Amino acid sequence: MDEKPPYNRELLQEIIDKKITFTDYEFITDEKNNRLIAFGYWAGIAGVYDTFRLYGLKYCAFELPKLDCSFTKSQILCNLYNVIDKIQELKIKILLIGNGKVSKGAKALLDTLGIKYVSAGAFKYMNNIETCYTIVGAEELTIDTYGYPYDKDTFTFNPERFASRFYPYAEVTDMLLCCHYYRYGSPVYLDERIVKSDRNKIRVIGDITCDIKGSIATTIRYSSHEYPFYDTDKNLQEVKLFENRDNISTMAVDTLPNALAREASEDFAKQVSQYIIPSLLQQDTKININDATQTYNGEITQKYRYLLNILNR
Repeated sequence: MDEKPPYNRELLQEIIDKKITFTDYEFITDEKNNRLIAFGYWAGIAGVYDTFRLYGLKYCAFELPKLDCSFTKSQILCNLYNVIDKIQELKIKILLIGNGKVSKGAKALLDTLGIKYVSAGAFKYMNNIETCYTIVGAEELTIDTYGYPYDKDTFTFNPERFASRFYPYAEVTDMLLCCHYYRYGSPVYLDERIVKSDRNKIRVIGDITCDIKGSIATTIRYSSHEYPFYDTDKNLQEVKLFENRDNISTMAVDTLPNALAREASEDFAKQVSQYIIPSLLQQDTKININDATQTYNGEITQKYRYLLNILNR
């Protein structure tokens, strides 16, 4: 919840009013502050699939079956293999943002499909001769306005002091896959200025981490597995889907792991049983559950005091 902007205000207020202790298991860390469990990997896989499906439909290039809760990773791969030749022929330049678990799931799928990885530098300057992808994170996409080199901790806890330098990527990207962590106050990468620019090439976006009013201005609402896509014009207004190819088409399903329900649930349960439960039963446990506890008996804990900004907006 901590990475969500003000639209979660009502949920947070209910948690406080009902004196709930809320712990987000995906934020439980080990002694080195590494997160231990998450659904993100599966969101990455399902999100890439849905974004390719969007690309094929928008440009009438190929069709993929719609995702539902009966899908498996093997089925996703099989469906994509059926159209991989067409994907390669389209010479799509794919920009993947983020370096976490969501990104790892997305990368695993792209690599398995045989889509070529190139460096960020090559991506920006190479001629589009084949379908390829690159991965960039906050270090490449932001600049510290105080003039200091990028520092992960500073960016995590003081994101408002960073500015975006996304524009050069928008000029050369065909498909944007958003797999990055977003915290309220972080820089907006694809902002309204870029959306309106004639030099912006991005027309298909898979906002896999799906943050409304976050770093992608065209993500104006959630979508569903039943209706996963919507179009926005240059004024960020929703318009009829695929009516104009110059509009930006977005996939913003916020429950992507549900499409791989069995595998995602089994993996999450395995992680909990392997890492969390045994450690909690030890007196000298090294896992940090306290930092994952965002409210205790209805009180916002110290680490998450910035959530008060949501209540006050």
